Amino acid sequence: MKVPILLPNIFNHPFTYKSNINLKVGDYVEVPFGKSKITGVVWDEFEKKKNKNFKIKSVIKKLDVIPLKKTTIKFLNWFSEYNIIPKGMALKLVLLSNNAVQKYQKDTYKIFDTYIKKDSIKLSEEQKKSLKKNECL
Repeated sequence: MKVPILLPNIFNHPFTYKSNINLKVGDYVEVPFGKSKITGVVWDEFEKKKNKNFKIKSVIKKLDVIPLKKTTIKFLNWFSEYNIIPKGMALKLVLLSNNAVQKYQKDTYKIFDTYIKKDSIKLSEEQKKSLKKNECL
């Protein structure tokens, strides 16, 4: 099955890949691009130019993260057209803004918590007053 994959790069169109995996619009996937592997998103439309001759590569894997919503994809299509930027760059803004592809477990952060002792930080009187005011808000 052929699927359109938009890559977070300077391209204004998705690339065509083939996949044996059941993919839906908005799914994050890892695909080969040049000599490297890159994360992309299954997009809602194929590239409009059909007269190109190219080799179709395969999707490596589907990433286990929450997919982009169709409304977000629709917004990114509009956003890129309105601001005259490539769709791939609009996608890159979304990926950078919320670390959508990076999935961390809460246990990972507990490692850092053990290094901070509760009473090891000495606050000045002004800092203590400020802290109390912020806690009341």
